[in-house]
Amino acid sequence: MRYSKLELMETQLACPACGEPTAVSVDEQHVRQTSTQDCDVCCRPVQIRAQMKDDGEVDLDCERA
Repeated sequence: MRYSKLELMETQLACPACGEPTAVSVDEQHVRQTSTQDCDVCCRPVQIRAQMKDDGEVDLDCERA
């Protein structure tokens, strides 16, 4: 069985609850993905939607979970 190496890209976004920047990791191998993680500052859950564009850029959208 072979396992593929995760290729994570880290970026930041503003938490929709407190407005502070929080770190987000996006798997570059998936074109579209949705995840939930806690804000680094206020600890409230944030739902993150990421979409990889053809040029390698990432579109991020977030909201309170």
